[in-house]
Amino acid sequence: MALSAAVIALAACASKVTKYNYPADSDSTKVISDLQGELQTDRRSQADVFASDSFEQAQKHLDKAKKLHEDGAKNEKVLDEAGLAKAYSDQAQEQTERSKADLSGVADARQLALDGGAANVRAKQLKDVDDDFAAYVEKSNKGKATPEKTAEFQKRYSDIELEAITKTQLSQSDKWIDDAKDLGAEKLAPQSFANAKDDYNNA
Repeated sequence: MALSAAVIALAACASKVTKYNYPADSDSTKVISDLQGELQTDRRSQADVFASDSFEQAQKHLDKAKKLHEDGAKNEKVLDEAGLAKAYSDQAQEQTERSKADLSGVADARQLALDGGAANVRAKQLKDVDDDFAAYVEKSNKGKATPEKTAEFQKRYSDIELEAITKTQLSQSDKWIDDAKDLGAEKLAPQSFANAKDDYNNA
């Protein structure tokens, strides 16, 4: 029953989107390229979590447009799918701006985590928090957010940022210290070795 309700809700959301109508003589190759750039911009603005349903629909229809184009389908069919992708992308942008206004602290914390390399070195943890947060955004849009829960997500992203920075920025230093220890630096140059470890721990 719950799954059926979710499908109905998604379909209802889809029916509200007005397809963007590209001119019939549009170059589908350029249209697809432009849309790919637009969705990359959407992702950079964090639409994938602040407007996850619309963003996913935009990506789905763009993928369909690309497949049709690769298979040599009629330009009209390609542009139809591209028009839906464009409509959902526009909707995602609007929803993201509205949602981020109420959750700006979390948006900033997530961006710092991304800037710190979390998508590369803490991908699993980031996805887990993103999935939870995307569901929370929907609650927030319905007026069901709480300061405590919002602060919790901000902390979770901040924790991932710290883990990512530690991994990306200090892993090489950690290796150097281990290598120096293996070479006997702890005994041959105890003060320098101790200073290096102190600097590492402070960092």
